[in-house]
Amino acid sequence: MLKLQRRRDVEFDAYHVRSGGFLLGGIQHQDHAPSKSWVWSIGNVDLNADGRGPAHGSGRDLDEAKAMLARRWRLWLSLAGLSEGAGDGPPRDPTPLILHPREGGRSEDYTVVTAGVGLGLVGRTYGVDTSRWHWSFSSVYDPEHGGARCGGGLTRDEALARFIEAWRAWLTLAALQGGGSSPEGTMVIDDVNRA
Repeated sequence: MLKLQRRRDVEFDAYHVRSGGFLLGGIQHQDHAPSKSWVWSIGNVDLNADGRGPAHGSGRDLDEAKAMLARRWRLWLSLAGLSEGAGDGPPRDPTPLILHPREGGRSEDYTVVTAGVGLGLVGRTYGVDTSRWHWSFSSVYDPEHGGARCGGGLTRDEALARFIEAWRAWLTLAALQGGGSSPEGTMVIDDVNRA
């Protein structure tokens, strides 16, 4: 379930939007604009990778902005073979990750994909240190837990294994699981933050 958390660091109506413990994006009231809209954005997951539309928009009121953000997030989850954790029972395993070779250049690179959505890279660059592999879980940026997730390994399999560790850790943090469609839920305002 997505949660709306009132921001206390600004003097206007603004909220963080969280999926589990992951800061997904935000919603804020644009009362200085002529249309006085509520603007939403999903800034910490690269939604452009699925080619299905924007990662931001605006609604007439807070409820419309919440609904728009939730629809876009759940579309990305569905395309990535994920769903929000239901909380009852063990989480379902996510769709297996697939390596797609990238063409061109002087490197051996693979795009890491789940259900057709690109998540990052595993590769090595020739002419630098060809014995080391690198990985980058570039579709997710987590400002509260160290930013981008990347690293290395001695072999392609080791680099991929570390990528998978980062992927699974993020799924846990964001309270996501594999398969199925997301339960029809609504975004709620966390009781702790109500004025």
